[in-house]
Amino acid sequence: MKFTVIVMGLMLIPFGKSLVHYMKLEPGADGGCKGTSGDLKVGESEKDPLVCGSIHCTNDAGDAFVHYCQIPVPFALCPGRGVTTEIEFPDCCWICTTYKNC
Repeated sequence: MKFTVIVMGLMLIPFGKSLVHYMKLEPGADGGCKGTSGDLKVGESEKDPLVCGSIHCTNDAGDAFVHYCQIPVPFALCPGRGVTTEIEFPDCCWICTTYKNC
């Protein structure tokens, strides 16, 4: 029985959200990646404006990774599950936020 539960859990892993995602950006004018606020050299990063995360340029072809947190860390004891995009990563991962209906 335990083995079946473990196998079923492993089969569900691909459906989970990862905390690191690949992102294809345009190559920068002098190599690296074209970021949202200008060109990034290989190894540089910038704040992702859409999530509590950071975009890291990995090569001159525009390949990048987004490192982010989906929900506040459990030890923050937040009443909700939202994260802010106004604070730099990773500090935004342990700041409690409230949702606002727009």
